[in-house]
Amino acid sequence: MGYDVSYHALAIDLIDEQFIPHVLGESTFSERLRATAVRRALTRRRANNWGLGCSAWMREHSEVAAATGFDSHLHVWGRPFFIAEREPLAVAGRIDAWHRCAGDEDCDALARAQLEVLAEGLSSRVNLADDHNAPDANAIASMLFEKPDILRDAVAALRRGEPLTMHDGSQRDPADVLSRHVPYVAVEFAAQVHPGWMDRGPVAPTMVLMAAGYLKAVDHFFVSPAVLFESITEAFPGVSFEHLGNRLTSNYALGGLAPPHKVAELRHFLTEDPRIVPDLREAMAETLGIDEPDLVLRKWTEALTDAQARDLPFIEASEIYSGIEGRMN
Repeated sequence: MGYDVSYHALAIDLIDEQFIPHVLGESTFSERLRATAVRRALTRRRANNWGLGCSAWMREHSEVAAATGFDSHLHVWGRPFFIAEREPLAVAGRIDAWHRCAGDEDCDALARAQLEVLAEGLSSRVNLADDHNAPDANAIASMLFEKPDILRDAVAALRRGEPLTMHDGSQRDPADVLSRHVPYVAVEFAAQVHPGWMDRGPVAPTMVLMAAGYLKAVDHFFVSPAVLFESITEAFPGVSFEHLGNRLTSNYALGGLAPPHKVAELRHFLTEDPRIVPDLREAMAETLGIDEPDLVLRKWTEALTDAQARDLPFIEASEIYSGIEGRMN
């Protein structure tokens, strides 16, 4: 079983103040959020195409890639957007710069500046990758809001005591639909607005901790993401999220959630503690067959730094993004 895993500073305000009220039918997504979500999706696509263009150029100039430290698994298939900064806090700051982009002109200027961070003069040599099948803003909006709208319909059906009728005419138990899909769709939606880090393989923190024998650490740092959705269970006692655990074990799933007050300690434990880090490297290399443990540790460090800087929870997940399927961060 292959994993496309991801690590996120979870934008909890989007879930508490926008997603859950929308699903419960108490309010709907604000026009400002709708516009922001679409703009971020367009920005991510433009940034990723600059990353792909850079990767293509670097494949033809391996000596420059080696000299600059360019790594497609970090700069294209790792960090959100296209970021070349070297320090974790600088990476977090560049995420904010991408968030401020109002159109393609802003995106292109920022991407060229990042190319210059890699190597002086690189911005004049790298071209934006072609994007022949780029969806327009309306298509993106439809993709972003379709799943939350289905969950909103499920709540309405549950209140009426009726089955949920899907687009294909099939009928589902609305309580089961909500239990199964609300948590994943919520995190997936938040990750569209504030993207996280991509990775490949059994390299989520709880996976590695388990492989290294640090079971108590998993339970110390991570809780079930079910805690995010207690208001839904309070409104509908038949909708339970008890099936959610505090570790990542399958595809298309959420893993452990580290509350904000645990994030700094978790970062130190996973990436800085000299007693622990060698064990994690060994577990990745020897038990899990990971070729580049240090690259995994770097992504953990950056994602945890992003969460710590914003006082947000940290969450791991699988299949939120998939490079093979074209769902990038």
